[in-house]
Amino acid sequence: MRCEQCGFTQNEFKKHGRFGCPQCYETFSSLVEPMLDNMHKGTAHTGKVPERALERKSLHDRLGELESNLEDAVKTERYEDAARYRDEINQLKQIFEQPKSAL
Repeated sequence: MRCEQCGFTQNEFKKHGRFGCPQCYETFSSLVEPMLDNMHKGTAHTGKVPERALERKSLHDRLGELESNLEDAVKTERYEDAARYRDEINQLKQIFEQPKSAL
């Protein structure tokens, strides 16, 4: 097996432990994928999200949901619900305005 782009061979990969070019990953995928399956839990990288970023995203998503609910409550003249949504929106906005070290 030889990479069409750089001419790197399977023996060279085994000898050096690295590829010669990006195309090698496609060329030698049948060789590399079983190795990755054995070394790792899978071949798809899921990554990690910092806890504070996850909390901020959750708050941001909740804020968007509340704003949508507020708009709907006003349109349907449910003013008590709208006031409750408004109050919760204001509380979340205060959290967003806190210094980053507080979150």
